[in-house]
Amino acid sequence: QVIDDWLNYTVVQHGKPRPTAVKLASVAAEVVQSRRARWAGGEEPRFILDLAHRVQADPGLVRQLLDNLVENAIKYTPADRAPWVQIVSARDVEPGWVRVDVTDHGIGLPKGQEELIFEEFHRGPAEGRSAGTGLGLALTRRITASHGGSMSARRNPEGGSTFTFTLPEA
Repeated sequence: QVIDDWLNYTVVQHGKPRPTAVKLASVAAEVVQSRRARWAGGEEPRFILDLAHRVQADPGLVRQLLDNLVENAIKYTPADRAPWVQIVSARDVEPGWVRVDVTDHGIGLPKGQEELIFEEFHRGPAEGRSAGTGLGLALTRRITASHGGSMSARRNPEGGSTFTFTLPEA
């Protein structure tokens, strides 16, 4: 896993995206189907998808971006709870951009670490389901930046986290 993460990170860092029109709903459905097929835990994760928009982006990188965010949402859900992930798209306030919110009911971001979590090799709290390499969120931010977009994270008042990113509208 460490080698795969490092290779993905290096490709995004040094490669150029090949943008095309991408249906967010199709990519998210593929990610969800893959996660369900590999699920070996207790109660299966619940997914809510509302993605009516298309973006001008590299399809493989969009898949990697969503998969990393869904993986983290599942990974950082307490073991005694079923993972819950909602992915919603909307037109951004800036014309020509689509905003995507990935929300979970997991353990939430550690207070004050909303930017630190995007640094290379930063790992989340041990109370999640499994450890990671510390490259996943750095990779997601690089993917959005390589398309001219942005990415942020916030704690939800009711628990869990929301990761927001923007990509050009197709």
